[in-house]
Amino acid sequence: MSRCSPRSSPGRAKLKSGQQKKVAIDTLKLITLGRTRPGTELILAFTDQDAAAYALGRGWLAETLTIWNVKVEVIPIDESLRDEIRVAQARQEMRNLDDEESFP
Repeated sequence: MSRCSPRSSPGRAKLKSGQQKKVAIDTLKLITLGRTRPGTELILAFTDQDAAAYALGRGWLAETLTIWNVKVEVIPIDESLRDEIRVAQARQEMRNLDDEESFP
């Protein structure tokens, strides 16, 4: 049995709407992979329990993951790596704000 997880969330408390959409798209990719490769263990991995809560909650996504046998796992990472990710995310957010301000 092979394992596949195309995306791991870098981990942040609550997912923003764009991040929720990304998780939903990754879920669709996993389901498609599972249909084309029978016997593949499908795992949607997060590095933050709060972020994983979106996929483990009571919404349609959690129900979809259950129906299609996609496991949700939280993978612990070192605090130093988590800090590096936060810095990169902050830079990305600043860049996005700069991009928005450049449009009239």
